[in-house]
Order: sequence, then structure tokens, then C-alpha cells
Amino acid sequence: MDRAFQRLSINERRIVVSIDFGTTFSGLAWSETKRPDHQNVIENWPTASAKEGKSSPKVPTELRSVANGFQWGFQIPSSAKRNKYFKLRLDDPSGSTTDTKSPEELTRLYLSYLYTHMKYSLEKSLSASTVWSTPIDYVITVPAIWTEAAKQKTLTAAEKAGFKSSKKTYLVSEPEAAAIYTLNNLRSSTLGVQRSFVVCDAGGGTVDCISYQIVKLSPRLTVKETTKGTGAKCGSSMLNKRFRRYIKQKFGEEYWADDDRLREAMDKFEQFKKDFTPQGEPLSLRIEMGTNAKLGVRRNRWTMDQSEMESKIFDPIIKDTIGLVKEQISATGNSVSAVLLVGGFGQSKYLKDRVKKALSSSVQVLQPSNGWTAVVQGAAMFGLRCVNENYSKLHVTSRTARKHYGVLLSMLFDPAKHNITKRCET
Repeated sequence: MDRAFQRLSINERRIVVSIDFGTTFSGLAWSETKRPDHQNVIENWPTASAKEGKSSPKVPTELRSVANGFQWGFQIPSSAKRNKYFKLRLDDPSGSTTDTKSPEELTRLYLSYLYTHMKYSLEKSLSASTVWSTPIDYVITVPAIWTEAAKQKTLTAAEKAGFKSSKKTYLVSEPEAAAIYTLNNLRSSTLGVQRSFVVCDAGGGTVDCISYQIVKLSPRLTVKETTKGTGAKCGSSMLNKRFRRYIKQKFGEEYWADDDRLREAMDKFEQFKKDFTPQGEPLSLRIEMGTNAKLGVRRNRWTMDQSEMESKIFDPIIKDTIGLVKEQISATGNSVSAVLLVGGFGQSKYLKDRVKKALSSSVQVLQPSNGWTAVVQGAAMFGLRCVNENYSKLHVTSRTARKHYGVLLSMLFDPAKHNITKRCET
């Protein structure tokens, strides 16, 4: 163990673990008070045959019930049925599902596997004695648009799974976490006092936006929130939902009753959507209908026209995302210097091109490096700031209130003070 870390008092020695619990993928990162400027993203994940069989910045948010319990993440065979998208049901329990367990229970189960792997990774990096003797603080990310009830469900499930700090388990909105990381890592030439930025965290389930204005650059970067964060359920999983509905309407529910057929088609689309551009190669699927001129099937192959793909599948989701960005720009007084796209969906070149085309030429549209892990790294930075303000390179001076509270009261009518139209009889 590092001697500088050993010299810290018990109150100063801490580890911060951040959990980016996502709709389609989740991530883990950790920092420690001896190196507060460094975030360690966990990038090795268990497979069915090894504890660290897959290298990836994130792991699928998926569960599969098996005879001896559950498989999770990369352990699940590609052809197997699975539970997924259960995160969204924490905020909308009325949504249709085939899950036999509640979204709260599925979330707890999934997070318990994340917790076990987090402990394994920490002990491998720092030693078991260090991990067990050092206080750990946990930070969990949640969408900006979630209700207080959904946030509480997430927090409860996380603490039951093991992510329970000795002092307090923190929640931070996904766009705020992304903003903390992104603004800290922007080139100095991009930063400037009074400049405003919109951070758009486009993920698998939701797209969340938040805006900040730079107050000062030194001795540390200081920003203020210019308007409240906004968001909507228009993440990349909604593209999958639209495509699934489209092919079912085109070829009929009966054709897709074969789960293997539907899974193969959706797997093909999952890969296709990541690099979609209207000028790119179209999506071609195996459709076992021989030749059907009416449906466009030829020798068991069907190719979806790119213009149809753009208008029917991508356009509605892209327009919703652009609408959120424009709403933020308008709320800040149209003085935004740049829009920063982060998150998995935020890495899409097509999304960047469409956002850029929709905005004024004076607004830069940037895709920062490590955009897919911006949320989990920013959450670790947020946690360090909660432990000790001095560990943060970025200071948020003020936020915009999300809610307003008032007290209803009545008083005696005074004709010398009050408008007669406001008088009421009791």
C-alpha cells in the first residue's frame, strides 16, 4: 500500500465507488483519497467460464434465470432469453413486461452481482486488507427526469445489494455526473468565463440534458447551473422498440412467434444502429419466405431501404433529442457555446450530425473522448467532492431549484390593504 495513503488519518482515508446503473449497460469506477485526480474504470467482467473473461468499459444490464440461480451481463449466451430494460420499470411499473419478478427485485439482484464483482476488482487492485479496513462511499447515478419514488427504489435496491456506505449513499443525476467529468477534461481553449455549455447524456433508456455557465477558471474551475435538467425516454433502446414494432407490422406477429428469428433480427439491428448513416450500407435480414415481391423479400432476404430506416425508426427519436437540446439552449438565453454529447447513444456520428445541423453554426457540437464512461467517472469525482471539497477540481456554486414549496394560508380581509375581488366568505 502507498505510504502517502498510510499516513492519512482514518477520517481522511476513503475509497469512493461509483455505480452507473444503466438501462442497457452499466459501469463501475472507483477513486481513492490518495489519488483524487484519477478515476479507475473497471473494464474486466465475468463470463460463463472466467472471472475476467470479457474486456469492456461497461457490462450489459441483463439477467437470466438458470437452474442454480442467475447469470448476468456477459455470462449470458447470446441466444438465450433474458431480463432486460427493467431499470425503466422502476419509474413506470405499469409498462408491459414478461418478467416474473418485480423491477425492484431484478434491480437488487443485478446490483448484487455488480457489488460482488466490485469487491473482487477492488481487492485485486488494492489488496483485501486495504479494502476491508478503509471506509467506502458509494455514489449511484439516476436519470434527471426520475420521480423521487423511482430514485428511492433505486437507492433501496442498491443498499440491499451491498452498496451501503457507513455514512451516506449518494445519488447524483446522470447529466450532472457527465458534466463534472466532461468540463474537467475540456481543452483550455474551449473554456472561457461566461461561456455556457449544454451536456447531453444520451444513453440506452433516457436522454438527459443539463446546462452550466463558467464563473471562473482559477484557482479551480467554477460553474453554475443555468437551468434545471431535463430529459425524456428517447434513448437508443427506443430505436430497438420502434424497429421491433416495424418488422412485426410488416411481416406479421405470427412470423415472429419464433423467438430465435426475432432475436436474430434484433441482434442484427443492435449492431447496425451504432454506425447508421443514411449514406451507409442498408440493413439486410434473413426472412424465410422464399420470394415475396409484395413484401420485398427475395430468396429469403429482405433489405430495408435507408430512407425508410431514417424516417420510420431514427427520425422520431433524433427529433426528441434535438428538442431537449434546444429547450436547454432556449432556457439559458441562447448564449450556449457548445453542446457536449456523452453516453453510448451520444457517440453516434449520425446523432452528432443531426444535432449540429439543427443548431446555429456558432454552437459547437462535441463528442468528448471517453464519452461512454463520462457518467461513471464523473460520479466518482462527485463522490470525492462529497467526502472533501478540496478533492474536487470543479466547484458548482449554485443549482436551479427543481421544485417549489408553498404554504396555503388565509387572513382577515382588510379593505385598506386588500382587493375586494379577493374577498371570500367563510
